[in-house]
Amino acid sequence: DLDFGAYTAGSDAANATTIDVTCTNGTTYTIALDGGSVAHDVTARQMGDSGGSNHLSYGLYTDASFGTVWGDGTLSTATVGGTGNGTAQPITVYGRVPAGQYVPATTYTDEITVKVTY
Repeated sequence: DLDFGAYTAGSDAANATTIDVTCTNGTTYTIALDGGSVAHDVTARQMGDSGGSNHLSYGLYTDASFGTVWGDGTLSTATVGGTGNGTAQPITVYGRVPAGQYVPATTYTDEITVKVTY
């Protein structure tokens, strides 16, 4: 899970989480993230409220400076690769909700599918 905490429109909300990947020693892999269950768009992800009428835009990134969008390798997005070592390897996902979004105070969620290709 990636929890942004309480969001206020006056500032960005950011946080990070990890995806643990376990592959056989020496096996290369690639991790792709889809566009989510709300917007279905790797470059314009959105979280929705329970009624589906309000949305909050956010992004997932490969780096802490939010410079590269982590997606499926299309539309100027990147995937993240690695080489297995036989144990769980934590891969960090960085997320940010940009400031300036005036939405009702409620819970917003999205579901991302992680695809590991090896």
